[in-house]
Amino acid sequence: MPSQKPTVIHLGSTTQSTIEAALRGLPIIDPDRSDVIPYSALIPGIARSVLLMRRPNNMKSMRKRAIADLDKIKVAAARLADLIRNQFPDEQERLSNPRIRITEFLPVGGVLETTQLLNSLAQFISMAERARDQHYEVSPRSGARKPEALAIGLYLYQEYERLTGKKPTRTVRNGKTNGRFQTLITKVFEALGIDASAEATAAKVMEKMKSR
Repeated sequence: MPSQKPTVIHLGSTTQSTIEAALRGLPIIDPDRSDVIPYSALIPGIARSVLLMRRPNNMKSMRKRAIADLDKIKVAAARLADLIRNQFPDEQERLSNPRIRITEFLPVGGVLETTQLLNSLAQFISMAERARDQHYEVSPRSGARKPEALAIGLYLYQEYERLTGKKPTRTVRNGKTNGRFQTLITKVFEALGIDASAEATAAKVMEKMKSR
């Protein structure tokens, strides 16, 4: 019996085809002029751009490892700062006095450098905490603040407007929002495997673009 070849699935092309199908579901209005390329012909390029905006699957774990490493450095910096402070039982303001020395072996310049080091450590710890908070900043309702989801949503908003000639709108029925733009985002997120709320992303994007 001849051996059967394994079926090879190209996820990239399959995902792009799904995104293209979602875009073709929009009420596209092509220009009347025959010398202008129909907007519908731009769909493969739009889908490809969206596909390229998707971060690799391992980026999430890489960012987590980077944050974990930053946390370790922050803890080490905090311990070093505490160690320096423990050498000065008096008020911290006295650190700026060049006559005060950590030990009899530390020169005056060393005291000043220690003061600068302590200030730098405090600044680093503060920046590390802000960076960590910004990385994990997520709306209580959903993941609308995820940078990747928001960036794709903003791009789709512009292309939606170009393809249809209209700005995206939303309708609210029984407390639930809906609309072609939100549906488009839903299908694109599903195709790309993005774990974010299409509803919250659409709302955030439309809010941002309102003042444009």
